[in-house]
This record gives sequence, C-alpha cells and structure tokens, in this order.
Amino acid sequence: MQEIAKKNYSMMDSFVALAGFVTSFAMALNSLHNIIETINDDSLSLGEKFSSIALSLTPITMMISNFSKNVLP
Repeated sequence: MQEIAKKNYSMMDSFVALAGFVTSFAMALNSLHNIIETINDDSLSLGEKFSSIALSLTPITMMISNFSKNVLP
C-alpha cells in the first residue's frame, strides 16, 4: 500500500513540476513579447524603454535561475 501511495505522490510531484515549468515558460514568452513591443514603441523615451525592459527581464532571469538550479547538475 505504501508503494502505491509513494508512486502517486511521485506522479503528483511530476505534474506540479510540469505545471510550474509551463507557467514559467509562458511568463518568459510574455516577457520577451513585452520587450519587443517596448523596443518598437516610438512614443516611449529611452529611460522609459530601459525601465520597461529591465522589469520584463525579471521573469526571464528567474526562469533561467530555476532551470539551472533544478535541472542542471
């Protein structure tokens, strides 16, 4: 009985990890889209573009950090 519970727990961990990855990946794609939109927006000043790009890079940086911590040896 413990083996079945352990296997189900492991399967749930896998689903949670997959959901976390998909969420992080979607956030990173959205951030990249925001960066491209910011660069192409001519109504923004250079300072506004810089701050917007810096804020958009945060989720991408977090995703790379989590990936390297959890996946890479």
